[in-house]
Amino acid sequence: MNEFMGEIERLRGNYEQLVAEGALAKPDLKPFDTFTLAAPDCLPAYGENGYVVIPDEWPINYVDDIYTAENVLTATDMVHGLTFGGHAVILRGKLSIWYNRRPLHVTEEEEQLLCEVEVLPQSYSVKVIGFDDSHYRPNDIDAEDGAAMIADALKKIYLEDKDGSQDE
Repeated sequence: MNEFMGEIERLRGNYEQLVAEGALAKPDLKPFDTFTLAAPDCLPAYGENGYVVIPDEWPINYVDDIYTAENVLTATDMVHGLTFGGHAVILRGKLSIWYNRRPLHVTEEEEQLLCEVEVLPQSYSVKVIGFDDSHYRPNDIDAEDGAAMIADALKKIYLEDKDGSQDE
């Protein structure tokens, strides 16, 4: 088994153990809600991170075309770009991030395993995209304001798309 496949199996095992312990709960967050969290202990220089809850049907790949629309880029420029796509969960009573460690290029077998693992946290999570407060230099605005700007830009796209699909 290659290293990537081993990581998938490890993630599946960790998730199943957390469920068995009753350690996971779904956050009470809706699409375009925002929140901030301190960077993980291993990355303290990244400061306060901003997150936006995205609709279930949207990708968590933060380089997807939907996140490069002009009004989204204007908002993300204030925080020097998106740097995260994954899930938010309540882990042992605390709002936490379930990191999406998905590579961009995978084999068909790896894709199938990834889909199985990515389905697991959905009943206990919401999808989010986010950014670091100080990924390579401090942001122009704080994480809370940056997340709100990105949420507003994404919500506008969502509503325009929804209105456009109803016109058809």
